[in-house]
Amino acid sequence: MAAEVVPRFVLGAAGDMLRGELKDTKEPLPFMPAARVGGLARWDNGRYSLGGEVRHGFKQDRVPDAVSEDDPSGLATDAFTLRVDNIGNTKYRDATSRIKTFAYNPGRNVSLVDRVLF
Repeated sequence: MAAEVVPRFVLGAAGDMLRGELKDTKEPLPFMPAARVGGLARWDNGRYSLGGEVRHGFKQDRVPDAVSEDDPSGLATDAFTLRVDNIGNTKYRDATSRIKTFAYNPGRNVSLVDRVLF
């Protein structure tokens, strides 16, 4: 959910939690994502925007026994995005990843993207 709180300034918040288990054994379902919360702030004048987003994934403790867990024309416009993922360079495994049993998710990653919209 996001809303313009003052002209050209947007704030937003999000969160989700999913819980599932097998009916007979009450064992947690595999590949269930951990609970997440996040927020965003963005300045946007219709042509340019600048903002940031923060997300946090909580530790996933409810996993099945068989799954291990660790912690171009003249009308074209450019849209630049600077993105930083996993800024703390934290080792983690995503509950929904098919490779989580042998590989961590990516570490710190910085990217600058220029999209040309035409």
